[in-house]
Amino acid sequence: MEIRKMKIWDLEIVNQSFSMGKNIGITSLQSDYLYVAEDQNKIKGFLFADTMKTTGIAILVAIEVLEECRKKGIAKQLMDRFEKDAMENEINSIMVFYNKKAGVEKFYKKFNYLLGQHLKTACKILER
Repeated sequence: MEIRKMKIWDLEIVNQSFSMGKNIGITSLQSDYLYVAEDQNKIKGFLFADTMKTTGIAILVAIEVLEECRKKGIAKQLMDRFEKDAMENEINSIMVFYNKKAGVEKFYKKFNYLLGQHLKTACKILER
């Protein structure tokens, strides 16, 4: 498994093959933190984060692994690469916003992220 920076030709695959890719529609490689997990020339997962440059804060926007490839350590490899690069770029904090229904709290706890009881957030769900 290779974790590498996303390339321009990966955008279409990520936006079509991953539900989070479809939802956020990554259109360019402007972010410092766009990675894919590739195995045998097939993208198995991706991670997208962005930074608020002057604050030293990165925001993890999306991480997703194909359903048939889950529970194999791919998301961990993506997170490890992202956190390593973030530290090298003098990022001090990483923020993650997620829906509790997604069932990802256990995943973030493995990486020592402080969950909601330590941080205050405000969110409004816009109804259509």
